[in-house]
Amino acid sequence: MKTTAAILRGKLLPFAMLVCLVLAGAGAARYAGHLFEKTGWMTALDKDGSVEIDGKGYRLDLTARVQDARGRYVSAAELALPAFVHFQFVYTAEGPVITRRKVDPNGRQ
Repeated sequence: MKTTAAILRGKLLPFAMLVCLVLAGAGAARYAGHLFEKTGWMTALDKDGSVEIDGKGYRLDLTARVQDARGRYVSAAELALPAFVHFQFVYTAEGPVITRRKVDPNGRQ
């Protein structure tokens, strides 16, 4: 015969796991599609369109607008590295994706 504790453990554990999954999914969905703004030092640009800013990897959206220090729109490959940048990004299933980037001509932190 099962004790009351064993019965509760058998029903409570799956319920607790379900609650954790729902909360984790809600937290991830909260940031989906939301636009974030940050600044940092861009130190690397890979051929596949990924960039490194302050040690964190981002993917550069194909339609992202890139402004140089003079305010001209240029290709990402034309930027001189390292560069202090202001950028906007969104979280996607593949990770954070930059939608806009602008070089700070003064290189401020």
